[in-house]
Amino acid sequence: MALSICLNFVAVRNYALVNRYSGFADHFNTIGVIWLLMLVAIANQLLKRLHQRWALRPCELAIIYAMLMVATVYPTMGFGGYIIPLISGVFYYATAENRWDELLWQYLPSWAVPQDKSVIRWLYEGGISSPPWDVWFRPLFWWSAFALAFFCMSIVLMVWVRRQWVERERLVYPLTQVPAHLTELTDEGHSGAFLRNRLMWLGFAIAFCLIMYNYAVRTVSALGSFPAIPLAAKAQIPRLGIGFNFGIDTLVIGLTYLVNLDVIFSVWFFHILTSFERGILNLLGLTASGPPQPHAAGGPMLAMQQVGALMVVIAWSLRTAWLQWQHARKEFKKHTAKAKCIGDTHGRILLLTGILCTAFIGGFLFATGMPAWSIPPFLLLALVLFFGTSRLLA
Repeated sequence: MALSICLNFVAVRNYALVNRYSGFADHFNTIGVIWLLMLVAIANQLLKRLHQRWALRPCELAIIYAMLMVATVYPTMGFGGYIIPLISGVFYYATAENRWDELLWQYLPSWAVPQDKSVIRWLYEGGISSPPWDVWFRPLFWWSAFALAFFCMSIVLMVWVRRQWVERERLVYPLTQVPAHLTELTDEGHSGAFLRNRLMWLGFAIAFCLIMYNYAVRTVSALGSFPAIPLAAKAQIPRLGIGFNFGIDTLVIGLTYLVNLDVIFSVWFFHILTSFERGILNLLGLTASGPPQPHAAGGPMLAMQQVGALMVVIAWSLRTAWLQWQHARKEFKKHTAKAKCIGDTHGRILLLTGILCTAFIGGFLFATGMPAWSIPPFLLLALVLFFGTSRLLA
């Protein structure tokens, strides 16, 4: 609990200080989770030297990591970064020009948004010593219940494809490699082998000192006379209107070490290919109309191409899901009488949890005003996109 509170505070405080997204306040604060887990692992080694029974076991460290990964979703862009502005900004940013009070307010359920407009103004402008929780409790309760149901449904889906992804396809899961090393046991039964690796500490020292030096000279006024170490450069091709960034990013270097070589080569190759594609489109004067696409590299034209690439990944993922469904159905029929487990989770509990969570999410969407006929295709499309994204990250 203390680590979760610390993680959430760091995420929100970091965004307030730097006024932009960073590794500690982005979609998921994976950096902060691994950093706290590393501190816990170091403290655990010190406790082990004092008394063997005081130290945490690897399975307990793994539970801490899992709990922190869940806790980091709430204050960052995974949940809180969208929900809080969504249910309050529609009131605060309403003006006579956009006419949100006429066009939108009538469709907002009273239980899903705060009702006191002064409380919303205090949220954005300050002026009160403590939040009025009586106003916020009901909307936050229902949105948290929605998030919990969605998380449980996601866990059900991941357990469903675990055997196919882990045992058959042997996916790497690069974001879990460092936590796995921090919580692992050696063949001799000792933990902490990763922390005793001198090469790891050398790489950590180089990256840590480089980042902290640049951070210090940019934020501490007394060190303002010291020059920052340049870590980035850019090469422009004016005729094509494109440029290539060259820099040293320690996070990318570390992630590259953990990811398969063919995946890294594909990222590098298609980045260069799409850059020249964008340049050729600029040279020919071809543009795509429509709203801006802030989350798509290359603008609206390449955004459609990226969606097409995601569809290919999703199609492959659905093939994986179908293979897993065939296996799960055979196992379920085989062991129904004895109620044995499918993988690591009881088949009936897994199925019941998925059905209940899906039903709650559908009911929530219906209560917010979504037509009943549109809920099944909407949920199916959303789950397919999430499934494809998860497969891509794995």
